[in-house]
Amino acid sequence: MAVLLQGHWLALGLLRSYPSATLLALLAVLAFCIAASGMTYEAAPRPLRTLMRGLGIACGLYSILLYPSVPAIAHDFNGWSQFMLSAAWLSAGLAALLAMQRPAWLLYCGFYVYWIKHAAGYITGFPYETLLDVYPLIQLPAYLAVSLLALELVKRAWPACRKHLAGAAPYWTVLFIAIAMQAANYFYSSLAKGNLDGGVLDWVLNNENRNIYHIALHNKQLLWGDWTALTGAVSSLLQLVGRPFAVGVFLIQLSAILVFSNRRLLLLQFALFDLMHLGIFVLVGANFWTWFMVNLSIIAAASQLPRSAFNWRTGAAGALAIALSPLFAHVARLGWYDSLAVNEVYFEVMQKDGGTARVPSTAFGFYSYPIAHMSFGLPPGNYLPTATNGGTLSSAVLRQSYRCDFSSSAPAAGAAWNGAALSAFIRGFHRQVLGKTGPDGRWSNQLYPHHFWSAPSVEHAFAGVDMRSVDAYRLVVESVCLDPDSGALKRKVYHNEYRIGLAG
Repeated sequence: MAVLLQGHWLALGLLRSYPSATLLALLAVLAFCIAASGMTYEAAPRPLRTLMRGLGIACGLYSILLYPSVPAIAHDFNGWSQFMLSAAWLSAGLAALLAMQRPAWLLYCGFYVYWIKHAAGYITGFPYETLLDVYPLIQLPAYLAVSLLALELVKRAWPACRKHLAGAAPYWTVLFIAIAMQAANYFYSSLAKGNLDGGVLDWVLNNENRNIYHIALHNKQLLWGDWTALTGAVSSLLQLVGRPFAVGVFLIQLSAILVFSNRRLLLLQFALFDLMHLGIFVLVGANFWTWFMVNLSIIAAASQLPRSAFNWRTGAAGALAIALSPLFAHVARLGWYDSLAVNEVYFEVMQKDGGTARVPSTAFGFYSYPIAHMSFGLPPGNYLPTATNGGTLSSAVLRQSYRCDFSSSAPAAGAAWNGAALSAFIRGFHRQVLGKTGPDGRWSNQLYPHHFWSAPSVEHAFAGVDMRSVDAYRLVVESVCLDPDSGALKRKVYHNEYRIGLAG
C-alpha cells in the first residue's frame, strides 16, 4: 500500500513537471474511476467505510465551496479555461456523492483537490504553491481508495491469495495506516520544535506564543481584531497561560505516537488536535478547517472500533507506522520560533484621484491563501530575517527581535521573486473584478472559505472603493518590530514597495 501511495505522489510530481498535461491528467483519473466503479464497500468493515465516507464529505465540501474563479492569463485553452474549471468543479462535487457508495471515486476527490491548484497556476501563470491546508485531503482519500482497489484486484487476479486476504484483517491494516499518516503530522511537528537550533526544550521554555498573536493583530488577519478591549484582554491572558499552553501543545503533539495504545486515548488525542486548530483560528486567524474535518472523520471511525482492537501489539505497530510515515507519505513538520519582527506584506489599490486603500486578502478569492501567506517571494530590498508571520528557525533571530537589532537584512528563505508573473496576475485579476462589480463599481469576496480572513476595518474601507477608478496596485512590505508586552509598533525598520500599473 505504501508503494502505491508513493506511485500516487510520483504521478502528481509528473503533472508538475509536465503542466501541459493538466486536462489529460484529469480525464485519465476520471476514466480510471469510471472503470473501477464496480467495486463497493461490501468487504470493508464499518469503521473503514465511515472514515472513507467522512473524507468524501470533507473533500466535497471543500471542493464545492472553493469555486475556482481565476483569470486566464498564461493559458486559456482557446477560451475554454473557465468552462473546463467549472466542469471539473462540478465533477468533484458529483465524485464526492458517488464516493458514498463507490470507493474508487474517493481517488478522484483527492486528486481534484491537488489538480485544481495546479490547473489554476497553469492557467494564470502564477503558481499556487500553498498546499499545507489540503495535504490530508489529497493523500488520505487517494491512499484509501487505491488500497481497497488493490485488495480487490489481488483477490480477483490471484485466487490463491483469497485465503490470505479473507476476513477483515487487511482492511484493519489499511484503516490504521491511514490514521497513522494523519497522527504523524502532529508527532513530527513536535519533533520539529524539539530540533530547533536552541535545543530540545528551547521552544517549550522560551518561545512566546503571544508573539504570533500580536503579529496576527498587526497583520490585520483576525476577524475580531478591531475589538480593542477584547484584544487587550486576550494579550493579558496569554501572558499568564502562554507557557502552560506551549508545554501542552508540545506534549499533545509528541504523544501522538501513542494514539494506538488505547481507543479512548485515540479519540481524546484527535479531539485535542481539533481543539488546537480552533485555538489557532481564534488567536492567529489561520483556518485549518480541512484538517478539522479529517480529524472528525477519524474520530467517527475510531468510535466504531472495538476496544479489543487496541492492545500493546496494536500500540507498538501503530507507533512504528507513525514513525515510518515520512517514507511513504507527505508529513508536515511545523516547528519555528515566534519572533516579534515581521515583514508585513499587503496590497493597496491606487485610485486616479490619488486615494489609496488596503486590499484585504479575501478579495483575491481562490488565491486568497497564497496572497495572505505571501508565498510568491519578496521584491529586491532589505528585510528583517523572518517570515511574514514573524516565524524564524533561529533562536538567535528570536532573541534579536526583542531588541530589534539584527545581524542580517535578508528575509527568511522563501519562494523566488517573480515580479512579471505577479504583475500579470494582478492585471488579470483586476480585469476579472471589473466584470463582476455592481453598478457602483464596488467589490467584495468575504463569503468564501478563506485560510485567512481580514479585519473588518480593512474590509469596510475596501468595500467603499470604486474599482473602476483604480489605475494601479502597490505591493507594500513594512518590516517592523513589535513591543513584547503590548504588541504595539515598536520600530519600523524597512519599507519596500512594488508598483503594478494596470496599463502595462
